Amino acid sequence: MSDPGRTLSFAERRGSTLSEELILDTSASMSDPRLAKMTQSRHVRGPPTPSMSTPAADFDQQLVGSPPPPPTPAASPGPSHCQPDWSGAADDEDFFLAKVRQHFKNCSGPQRTRILADLLNLCTSPQLSFVHQHVSPLLKKDPFTSLPDELCLRILSFIDDPKVLARASQVSPRWRDLLSDDMTWKNLCLKHDYRRHVMGVWAMVPWGDTLVSGGCDRDVRVWDLRTGHCLHTLRGHTSTVRCLKMADENTAISGSRDTTLRIWDIRSGLCRNVLVGHQSSVRCLEIHGDIVVSGSYDTFARVWSISEGRCLQTLQGHFSQIYAIAFDGKRVVTGSLDTNVRIWDPFTGECLAILQGHTSLVGQLQMRGDTLVTGGSDGSVRVWSLEKMCPIHRLAAHDNSVTSLQFDDTRIVSGGSDGRVKIWDLKTGLLVRELIAQGEAVWRVAFEAEKCVALALRQGRTVMEVWTFTPPDEVIFDRPPTIQQRVLEDDPSRPLSAMVVDYTEPSSSGSSSQAANQDQDIDMTEAEAGPSTGNKTFFHED
Repeated sequence: MSDPGRTLSFAERRGSTLSEELILDTSASMSDPRLAKMTQSRHVRGPPTPSMSTPAADFDQQLVGSPPPPPTPAASPGPSHCQPDWSGAADDEDFFLAKVRQHFKNCSGPQRTRILADLLNLCTSPQLSFVHQHVSPLLKKDPFTSLPDELCLRILSFIDDPKVLARASQVSPRWRDLLSDDMTWKNLCLKHDYRRHVMGVWAMVPWGDTLVSGGCDRDVRVWDLRTGHCLHTLRGHTSTVRCLKMADENTAISGSRDTTLRIWDIRSGLCRNVLVGHQSSVRCLEIHGDIVVSGSYDTFARVWSISEGRCLQTLQGHFSQIYAIAFDGKRVVTGSLDTNVRIWDPFTGECLAILQGHTSLVGQLQMRGDTLVTGGSDGSVRVWSLEKMCPIHRLAAHDNSVTSLQFDDTRIVSGGSDGRVKIWDLKTGLLVRELIAQGEAVWRVAFEAEKCVALALRQGRTVMEVWTFTPPDEVIFDRPPTIQQRVLEDDPSRPLSAMVVDYTEPSSSGSSSQAANQDQDIDMTEAEAGPSTGNKTFFHED
């Protein structure tokens, strides 16, 4: 009961007046439709803007001295937000609310609107925020639960990203059923022209007249180099084929980002075995006899038996992904993102040595006898002795990552993402020559005997250049022997790539300059060496 001597506030007077009018409106609406219509014209008010407080609430709060409500509704509660506590309700509230609910059910649509409008006008901003939190989920509706299947599939046909379709299938069982439709995925493949084999190739290995390749389409393909026809498409990997080697003329082994290695019979096109054990992408592998070793992004290297199809050893020690691996039957060498090179015993799994010196990813390795050459993303090439487990040479080879590396008994050829290909003397560690004019990047360099092939990016185009270390026979035999040729006769082990030979035609008055050229020092230092210009030392293949 209120104190009869106390003056009512504006909000209390307005609330009591609205309550009386509400009772009159609802009771009169049942008896006299004309009175209901007049009352509706007098009292219908639209709901207030949720971001603004009502005047009555503001005035009442100013009277009692409480702080004003926030100008905008409070944030929607998260999943862990507590439900409202109704434990403080009075005993007679349930009886009253039951009558209100029954009356609301019996009202017509316009009558319900008037009741809600008047109630919302009495609410403060926190109360309106509370209403918003409960109303918003009721307004949300999944269109795929009410639309027919044909219309749903028509909507899904406008999605052109496979990842979006895959994520959409996880929304609900209904969405999953719709996205299991084969025609949706077929049309997506046709839209992106997935029928053509145009995805990137990561690995390929020639063997006689046969070439085996693998790439981003997850397939391993066997090609006839004489006809150019694809003999077999070997399917089984569920992700990109990242590395590939041949064990013999009939057996190929592939490593994939799906964490497995597969042993293939390339004549029958069948998979002999699946090697399971890695927990992440298989990045590199090497084969020697019946043993294959693999390096993975899971930081482990594994030793497998090809005939038995099982893991023999797990080489554990790196702290980051393994990018390169070498194997000579007695030792395994791994290069990692942790900048270390590790030497392993493949039979016991013991780490024999840790070679430190690189300051970034070691992505290039080659082992030959007791000599190991490594290349890193720090741009350096390092020569190591595996007999003493110590460094021999450190070559500041490139301004950026070493992308390709190969060496023999006398020379090292390195290619880098700085667009340069360089020749180094293995014994002295000195730069001999730059092989090609600088481009944007060098993808791969390989040589055999006196032929060298470089795959490079130049002026926005990928080009392949074939070079020879040996000058043409007519140049050798039509001229008197030079000082370089005389040195070569005295020391046959000296690589031809270390010789700088001038093959320009002598002029009538240029004998002195020619003699000066013949007497120049045959060993070029790194500071003196420059890019090859013209047919000096190296010759293009026609």
